[in-house]
Amino acid sequence: MTRINIKDLQTVAKTEQDRLAGYKAMLMVCTGTGCVSAKAFDLLATLKEELASRKLEKDFLAVGTGCNGFCGQGPVMVVQPDGIFYQLLKKEDMARVVEEHLVGGKPVEDFMFHDFSSGEPVPKMEDVPFFSKQKLI
Repeated sequence: MTRINIKDLQTVAKTEQDRLAGYKAMLMVCTGTGCVSAKAFDLLATLKEELASRKLEKDFLAVGTGCNGFCGQGPVMVVQPDGIFYQLLKKEDMARVVEEHLVGGKPVEDFMFHDFSSGEPVPKMEDVPFFSKQKLI
């Protein structure tokens, strides 16, 4: 049995943290079962193509994640570190997200969750009533 030294794990963690720190943002597309059934893999591929076509793949990292827990609104994506939450995305929406949010700096309200009573957009996942009393681990 091979023993793993805690210092080795810390070195790996530091190396990965340094690599990720080079990105302006991480685009975290849910690839859980519900979102996959709503074509999340096509969405992720289109997002990566859109980034590459604009030569932005070194600025923004697009990755698939596990389930975000809001399957009925999928595919969903969270833009970190700001925590901007998009829902009900289609691959056709990726050009607009890249242009308006990533390049232009203005999150796209049309793709955000909207509060049922006020109709106002809710930019962050933790502020969506469904998630507000949950702690994601």
